[in-house]
Amino acid sequence: MASFRKFLVTFIAFILLFGIIGYFATNFISGIVDDIMDKNEGKNNPGAEDGSGNGETPPDAYASIEGKSYSFLILITDFDPENKSYAPDDSTVMEITTGIKNAKSSVGMLKKYSGRVRATSAVLVKVDKEAGEYFICYISPETRLYTPAGALAMGDVYGLYGINTVKQYVKGMTGIDVDYHFVLDGYTLEDVIKTLGMTTVNIETGICSFGEYYMTDSNFSKEEFEKKDDGDETDEKDKDGKDTLPIEKMPTPEYVVYVGSRDLSGDTLTAVANLRECSIDDVKLKCRYVTSTVEYYLRKFADTPKDEIKGKIKKLTASTPYASDDPLEYKPSMATDFKPDDVDKIYELIKAIKLFKVNVVCYPGNYVSTGGAEIGYYAPSYKTAIEDYRKYR
Repeated sequence: MASFRKFLVTFIAFILLFGIIGYFATNFISGIVDDIMDKNEGKNNPGAEDGSGNGETPPDAYASIEGKSYSFLILITDFDPENKSYAPDDSTVMEITTGIKNAKSSVGMLKKYSGRVRATSAVLVKVDKEAGEYFICYISPETRLYTPAGALAMGDVYGLYGINTVKQYVKGMTGIDVDYHFVLDGYTLEDVIKTLGMTTVNIETGICSFGEYYMTDSNFSKEEFEKKDDGDETDEKDKDGKDTLPIEKMPTPEYVVYVGSRDLSGDTLTAVANLRECSIDDVKLKCRYVTSTVEYYLRKFADTPKDEIKGKIKKLTASTPYASDDPLEYKPSMATDFKPDDVDKIYELIKAIKLFKVNVVCYPGNYVSTGGAEIGYYAPSYKTAIEDYRKYR
């Protein structure tokens, strides 16, 4: 058995190495293989997988509920074409610069001072009929992933590759197939909230604007809050004495949202949706904000008539299924491959949240600070996740 296990690990790792996300997959493939082997060993050991007598829900307890188990990924982004400019992609750059001399430096400057779309939150929900559970898993956008382009935060993976690639990574990280996706761009979030119904969020620590970022006040010292602007910026000079770009001064943090119960709209909605995670405490805080909101709406849907849910989906999606991998594409307020008629398939399971256990988790890992002004990254614990989420696969 040991020899076969080693062969299987080597073979699968070899195959995945040449796949689209092979480099990433090698980080957790051994855990997946161990899981497969454990299940095979369980078949040779009668009773090893039997949940009877240990307080677990019998496997057929919810068999009478119509519908099959399913999962979906909610991705919130900072896309805001009304107030931000974005760097063109490489194909566009090639098209507009063909035949133009000295275009390289100008395009480089454009890219440097233009933004990229970024995912700011990700939540995986698995409605598991067999386990009788709603599994709600927050995945930090600062999660470091290994891609063909090198190490990237998951938020940036979306900006470069799109929703379908993110879904592949989420499956690899959790072992759970993603059946549907919902992409919510920052500038349309207000419309989504108004359509679904207003809710509140309990702000546990103040949120400040800091240049282009929103960050918790725990990231700043008293001296940083008291820092004053010391006049006009001075232009830098190059070696020939010519003006170059102005000096970029360190911004002063300014409160946007204070502690307390706040309606999830306006500045509060913007700040919470775009809150950057700069510590493990920030990750846990954002997890609570986002998952509590997702659970609120899931429970709200359970008390909403089927036709009303369909109507809201039609309004937010403009009845257009969305599966594009272009983050810069204009989308409906709720960009999804879930169709209004799909509600018929899962409506009984939507209502079943009243019966099922709700398991809310933050994807396991540790925050790694890089020091200085740079935001760090979240190092995921693949092995822990693969083991903990085994029953949902």
